[in-house]
Amino acid sequence: MLKSHTKNTLSRALKPLTTGLTALVLGCNFIFGPDKPDFNPGYTITNVQERIIQRNLENPGGLSYGTENLNLASYLNLNTLGQSNYNYSTTNNSSNASQINYTALFSTGPLFKHSKETNRIEGFLNPAVHSFQGSVDLLSNNPTLNKILEFPLSTYFSDFTTGTFNLRQDSILQPIGNISDIVFTNKGIFYSANTSNKLFKIDLNGPSVFLENNELFGITDMIFARDGKIYAAQAPRAKLDSMVNYIPHFSITRPKRVISIDLTTKTITQEFELPTEKEIHPKTTEDLRLFSRGFLADERIKIVENSVNGKNVLGIDFYVSDMLKEVIYKVTNKKVEVLKDSVNLPTSLAVDSIGNLFYTSSPLWDYPILYWVSPTKIYMLNPATLEEKVVYNFGEEQDYEILAGMKVKNGRYITQVGVNITNVLLEDSNNLIFIFTNSHANDIRVITAKKSK
Repeated sequence: MLKSHTKNTLSRALKPLTTGLTALVLGCNFIFGPDKPDFNPGYTITNVQERIIQRNLENPGGLSYGTENLNLASYLNLNTLGQSNYNYSTTNNSSNASQINYTALFSTGPLFKHSKETNRIEGFLNPAVHSFQGSVDLLSNNPTLNKILEFPLSTYFSDFTTGTFNLRQDSILQPIGNISDIVFTNKGIFYSANTSNKLFKIDLNGPSVFLENNELFGITDMIFARDGKIYAAQAPRAKLDSMVNYIPHFSITRPKRVISIDLTTKTITQEFELPTEKEIHPKTTEDLRLFSRGFLADERIKIVENSVNGKNVLGIDFYVSDMLKEVIYKVTNKKVEVLKDSVNLPTSLAVDSIGNLFYTSSPLWDYPILYWVSPTKIYMLNPATLEEKVVYNFGEEQDYEILAGMKVKNGRYITQVGVNITNVLLEDSNNLIFIFTNSHANDIRVITAKKSK
């Protein structure tokens, strides 16, 4: 997912910003009217460059961003954490992107294997959280990645499996549909998994369960918003009604939605629902849904909070994208409206300080021949006029192993249901710096661009 002004690639909802920098999140909506001034995009994008900073990661995701002067060890010691660590309004007027510093966290894993001795599925690679920090001058310097902690599958097995796996060429079982997310807040760092009913708190002693509630199942993205709450987008819950010609039919028991989590009271509140079909009746095996633990694990719903300027000018609070519906919504005062439909499988969102919206698309293959059609792309969308343009095509290789669990698009093109992209957008007056995790390419990459005014 894009992340930006306040946290998910381009960015996720508000995550603490580094000094002199604004971290952005993707996925909000705008409202227009005669009482609203015209929206000015402010710049065009030039000189786009890409660099892969880490390859061969296992299902990377959950990218999140913290303050530049952050000592990670002391930050994770929650006793030393104070509200003063957060600054949501400063900007860096330097023209040198290398002066923009950051601390980032991301997740990897899990992997499983089949034990011949016990004839059971067992953990092979624990889910983990990693950090990297320093200058964002990543086109010339690779950051050092450090593993902070793991979730032992011997303890948390049921929290990290969808029950559906892809058997890789190396005989390892890769779960299909797993999504984990990380968010920096003023009360610590939190971690979610769409397959778990727990919200975990992260510190150097390992993970601990902060909140356990069945209302937490199906989280696909989290942001930390300016009101001090976590906002989480969720996949719908469903139940199996029948099997017709070996094809399962479902009814929806809880719609797609966004909840808030009050970190002081631990209260979960439904903020708004998203358009959701009441029943799902696939007609062919190509339309099968990934059903796991009572929710649809193939959903990719991302959220981003609008920037202060974007909200002031356009009135929109949040953007939310729905990959399978190919739509981006705008949300104002909890009212959900379509901002743009026929969007090419949006996988992440971000918003810059002006209020421009960025989103990434999913890679595509032709069906049924399975040859490469299109890489992941970054789009810049003017939320007032809905004009958009491709900012960049990812330099993805075409010969990645195609996993089981594909979705057919318009009867011809397909994408992997397990694809997940997260992002952070860093910004100063002259530069945009996107950092992405990409579960299709299994890498972390940085894409920089100049603002031309």
